[in-house]
Amino acid sequence: MLYNSVKKIKMQNTETDFYQIGRYTFDFENRILLYNDNVRKLTPKEANLLKLLLDNDNIVLTRDFILRTLWNDNYKYSLGRSLDVFIPRLRKYLKDDSNIAIHTIHGLGYKLSI
Repeated sequence: MLYNSVKKIKMQNTETDFYQIGRYTFDFENRILLYNDNVRKLTPKEANLLKLLLDNDNIVLTRDFILRTLWNDNYKYSLGRSLDVFIPRLRKYLKDDSNIAIHTIHGLGYKLSI
């Protein structure tokens, strides 16, 4: 069994779920990634991809699984390369905490580790 290193927290007086990711706080519902005083608004796809990785941290997710989950059956029509754009963006957004990494598993997919 793998250790799940992402802590899902409930903030007082809100219905929104927050994720504590190392030194970051991720508000999925509002698509906000917080680090210290820095606030980054994520696109819907960025937020969904980050949540998918967080919900499955330390597990290799295949490219096909990610694409089918986030783009449904539409991914077959030239959206496969879109994932190659979103992963580097998320890496850039999470770069301030060296304990967080999105690994490329050659020939398979991606894995979030904290």
